Amino acid sequence: MFSNKLLKLKSKKRDGFTLVELIIVVAIIGILAGIAIPKFGKITKNANVKADIASAKTLHGIAATLIADGTITIKPDTGKYPDNVTKAVESRLDGEKYPKVKALDGYEFAVGIYRMDDIKVFATTNKTGDKVIEVYPYGEGIYKDFGKADSK
Repeated sequence: MFSNKLLKLKSKKRDGFTLVELIIVVAIIGILAGIAIPKFGKITKNANVKADIASAKTLHGIAATLIADGTITIKPDTGKYPDNVTKAVESRLDGEKYPKVKALDGYEFAVGIYRMDDIKVFATTNKTGDKVIEVYPYGEGIYKDFGKADSK
């Protein structure tokens, strides 16, 4: 009789997890999420910055090609920014539109040519350039650590 009761107790002993075990598991998942989520946010930001730099390099290369083939000309004595840069660069892009700036909300790309050897790509808030951040070749702000290795 005594052994029969003991067998029944052992067979009914556990059907699920206790409340304490569930709380511990939830706490561990919360700690892991607290560590992982900021890391993923940083990875996304870095990916957007690198994508912007890749787009800026493409725009820079197109502008250099347009200067080399004579589509864009700069008078050496004035060093004035040529008027046809935006349309000339856009005409060489797939879809004929500048890529979107991914790392900064409300910004768009602009290409500046100041001399034959001085082509810069900026992220700007609008066409008038109220806020301007150099993306390539040297990078400013969030783009600074990802730009060229040599300094200005």
